Amino acid sequence: MAADIYIKKVSIVDGVEKITFVKLADNTDVLKTAGEIRGTNVLKKDLAAPEAPGVNQDSSQGYSIGSECITTDGGIYECTSAAVGAAAWAHISESYTHNQSSASATWNITHNLNRFPAVTIVDSAGDVVIADINHTNSNNLIINFGSSFSGKAYLT
Repeated sequence: MAADIYIKKVSIVDGVEKITFVKLADNTDVLKTAGEIRGTNVLKKDLAAPEAPGVNQDSSQGYSIGSECITTDGGIYECTSAAVGAAAWAHISESYTHNQSSASATWNITHNLNRFPAVTIVDSAGDVVIADINHTNSNNLIINFGSSFSGKAYLT
């Protein structure tokens, strides 16, 4: 009989998404990278790649069709083939990374993407944070938190 599990924590370590699951039957933690989880809809995301992905960012590295790669210069790429040594990636959009170096409970972000982007927030330790996000218009947004901290907001 399979144990019920739920996601306890998602964190980013060196640009790799790490997921901690908890088994409800015995309350034990199981840490996995997105690439280690098979038969699920969890896809590997690289949120801080130094350059566009190439043919070797493939299934042997944990990528699969639909995986995303965001480069430090703002490019967004989606894996269209994860064949070993022959991966293919499509450049799908521009993104914006906001670096909040001083701790604040409110982050005002001007991104100039001329759209209402999805937002992923991580604190300075790389842990994903949930917040109240208000898109004030297609080029600006405000993020409100319950307490002050520094980190990054990835707008895709």
